[in-house]
Amino acid sequence: MKINLLKLLIILCMATTVSCGYSIRGISKTGQNPNFYVENIWNKSPSAILTPLIQKNIEDYLIDYNELARESYAKYTLSPIVNSIDYSPLITSQYDESAATNTNIEITFIVSNRAGIEVYSGTFVAIKSYPVTGIAAETLSGREISVTEAIDSIMADFRNSFYKIDR
Repeated sequence: MKINLLKLLIILCMATTVSCGYSIRGISKTGQNPNFYVENIWNKSPSAILTPLIQKNIEDYLIDYNELARESYAKYTLSPIVNSIDYSPLITSQYDESAATNTNIEITFIVSNRAGIEVYSGTFVAIKSYPVTGIAAETLSGREISVTEAIDSIMADFRNSFYKIDR
């Protein structure tokens, strides 16, 4: 009796999981993850000091989805181009000092297959805010966190867009 009840419970769980549209994270419709080799970033913005941070964030994001590969194993080559990184004051105090600042990042991704043929190109933008305090280290840390959050947002948009194309 207990075994039949356990089997029924397992079947019920499987049926409800499948019927709700649940799918395993990071798996494409074809059942295979694309994997990318990330070329060095071309940073056209004046904020060249952020290039290593952006490169690391892109690679870390792909690692989270098990989609980063060495060049020899990768199905696709991802070529990120940082078009711009701008900072604009969000909130100003009564003394015309910034209390918070927006980080605006625009990145273009060009994806090529093993034959070197471009299969995808897209440009994505993200805006994230960080507080500006009187302590320089806190402000710099906030700026780096906002860049990381912006890259995560851009990468999510890129992945969603890339999965929609026929490959």
